Amino acid sequence: MKKIKIVARVGKVYAPKKISVFINNLDNDLYDKHYESQKSFDQEFEASSGRYIINVIGMNQEDDTTTVTVSGDFVIATTKSSNKGNYVMVFIGNVN
Repeated sequence: MKKIKIVARVGKVYAPKKISVFINNLDNDLYDKHYESQKSFDQEFEASSGRYIINVIGMNQEDDTTTVTVSGDFVIATTKSSNKGNYVMVFIGNVN
C-alpha cells in the first residue's frame, strides 16, 4: 500500500489549538482522511494512486513557527513553514 507521510514541527511545546490535517483524494473518497494533533507529529496515512489536495490548518503561539513536510509516495515532496498567528498550508500533488 502507498503512503503519504506528514511531519509537523511546532517550534514551542504545543500549538494553542489543534493542528488539523485534511487529506482529500480527488479520485477516490475512500482515501480521504482527517487528523488532529495538539503538538508536533510524524504520521503516515494509507493512500491510493490519484490526485490529492492536503490542507494543514493551525495556529502558532506568539513568535513561533510551524513547519510541515509532506513526503512518502506523494510525488512532489515539499516543506512549508508559517510564523503567522493563524495559517493554512496547501499541498497539491499526486500519488502514482
